[in-house]
This record gives sequence, structure tokens and C-alpha cells, in this order.
Amino acid sequence: MQCGGTTPTPPPTVSCTITLTPATASVFLGETTVFTATVTVTGGTLDYVGFTSSNTLVATTTGTDSTSPYTTTTSGISPGSTYIAANGIMAGIPVCTTSSSVTVLEKDPWWQVIDADVTAGGDLSSDIPTTCTGACRAFFSLPGTGGFPGVPLSISSSYGVGAASSLGWDVNTTAILSKVFNYDYFFNKLPDDALPGMVEVPSGYGTSSNPIVPGMLADSLLGMLGGSKYEGYWLIHSNHTLRLSGGTFNLAGNKYIIFVEGNVDIRNPIQLTDGSGFFMIVATGNIIFNSTITAASPNIEGIYLANGSINVSSSANQFNGRGSFVGLTGITLARDLADNSAIPAETFTYAPDQIALMPSWFHYRRIKWKEVAP
Repeated sequence: MQCGGTTPTPPPTVSCTITLTPATASVFLGETTVFTATVTVTGGTLDYVGFTSSNTLVATTTGTDSTSPYTTTTSGISPGSTYIAANGIMAGIPVCTTSSSVTVLEKDPWWQVIDADVTAGGDLSSDIPTTCTGACRAFFSLPGTGGFPGVPLSISSSYGVGAASSLGWDVNTTAILSKVFNYDYFFNKLPDDALPGMVEVPSGYGTSSNPIVPGMLADSLLGMLGGSKYEGYWLIHSNHTLRLSGGTFNLAGNKYIIFVEGNVDIRNPIQLTDGSGFFMIVATGNIIFNSTITAASPNIEGIYLANGSINVSSSANQFNGRGSFVGLTGITLARDLADNSAIPAETFTYAPDQIALMPSWFHYRRIKWKEVAP
């Protein structure tokens, strides 16, 4: 039985549906990405969309947005994965919710040169990151003691978000050096009267089980092996692959030129007294700078030329080379720091003293014969 009066109207059903795009995203450490929420409301009004990160140690995100399109900016804090949740808030309570996943990636490694020209017979690339700001200068080539950067020369070049240098010097051309400076060029340039004093590395030395150690380059030992300096330089020849290991090679003001018929495996730093010490290795194979080279700065000094490739092996420690590094079939750089956001994994600094100390017999002379009227 119903008494008089009106039947009350039930309150409207309040609901919403929400989607978040993209469903999955990746962001580099120190960079940001944007998620956008789309909300459909039934029977009420949306107050705002609230955003949260399930792990703020991996990624953080801006908190709320009350205006469509509803967006949040997510920042990568440390490598890993987490979820970004979006909650539609109506009448002060969350009514609909969804989430997307985000993965924070480490920065790719990159490299940099100081006061140095770089020549590549193909592509030249260093992926300078967006996080290289302030003290980190977003240029491939930095000025050295001479006040100017070097000149990169390649068929094509790319430098991430950076540039070739502050002066914009960057040459893209297919006209690369026609003269090949390889093992044969340098070995054949040795003066005839230098050969009798050249030290031959004995069979069984320089191997993995019996490497060349710093003490083996002492004057007294090289003299015992029948060697003698030529114009102040020790000349050394090996007809087999050579390993240098056993501690830092502090060569001071001494001068060495080593010819290797094979590969060279360098496992410890090589350091010189700048302006007086000279070190040069020329190899028919590859020259490998092992991952064990971690101490000292620079790690490696001198001139290194390989008929094959120059390989800087993988490590989480920065490689610092000072001198000239030539791989006629290529250069492979594999260092990868724990944080590549503001520090290059490899740096190469031009060493004018090494070029100045190179003996004159190695110099390339261009002679042009021309008939002239008497």
C-alpha cells in the first residue's frame, strides 16, 4: 500500500572510464616522457586526474591535472622499470584507474676528442646526450691548449644533440687521404744503419704466459739483447703477437719504436714525460687496449698504428688516450660507464709533443719535379 506523495528519484550513477597512453614507454636516465590520460565521465563531474609512480626511485611523475588533455611528465631517475598510475577523481574519491609501464634506460656511451683532428673513411658518430649540460660541453671536439678544437673529416657525421665543435668545423667528403701510412711505410723508412741495433723480441716472450713487463724495457736488458739506441730511440721488432702487461709502463723521457708482425694486447697504462718521452707501436694486425686499463689519466700515451683495427675493450671505466690512434680498418670503442649522462666513455687528446718527437726519417716528403727553362 502506498501513501500519498511522490516517488523519490534515485541519485545518478557516477562512473568513469580512463585510458593512459602510451601503454608502455622508455625514457633515458635524466630525461622525461609524457603520458596522456583520456577520461569518459558518466553522471558527474571529473575533479582531476591524479598520477603516481609505483617506484619513485626509478621514475617520478607530476601529480595532478584538472584540464583536458590530462598529462603527466615522467622523469627517469635510475635504470629499471615501474608503473605510472592514473586515477580519475570525482567528488574527492578515485572512481576509475589505469596504469602504464615505463622503463628507464641508461644513456648510450659516447666519446670526445680534445684539440684533435679525426679522419674516418666512413661514418663518424658520437651520441652526445641531452643531459650533457653545464660543465659537460656538448661538442665532439673541444679546444685544447692551443685554444682551438680539431677538425673532424668523414663521409658523414652525427653528434647526438651536440655539434662538431663550438666553431662548427666539420668536413664531410669522400676525398680522404690517398697516401696510406701503414706498417710497411714506417718499417721501410728505417735507415739502413739503424737495423743492426734493432732489438728482436725472443720467441716465447710477449706471450699471454710470458708478457712484456715494464722492466723488460730497461736500457740494461735491451742492451743485453744486442740492441743499441739509434739517434736516441730504442728500435724493437717482434715477428709474433705481443702482450704488454704486469703494471704501469712509466717510460719517463725514454723513446721507443716497436714494430709487431701480429696483434698487440696492451693491458696496463703507458705513460710518458710530456715533451721528452716518445712511444710508438706499429702493428700488422690489431691493437687492443684491454678492459684492465683503468688507472691513471691519461691511461695511454703515444702513437699507435694498426694495419687492422684499434679496439678499446669493454669496461665501466673511462678510457683516456693522449697521442695519435690509427686503425686502418676501423676503430672500435666499447667502454660503457655506469652513468654516461655527462661523461664521455672515451676521450682522446692530441699530443703535439709526440708528433714533434717522431724521428725525421718517418716524415713524408712530397717532391715535385718540373722542367724549367735554362
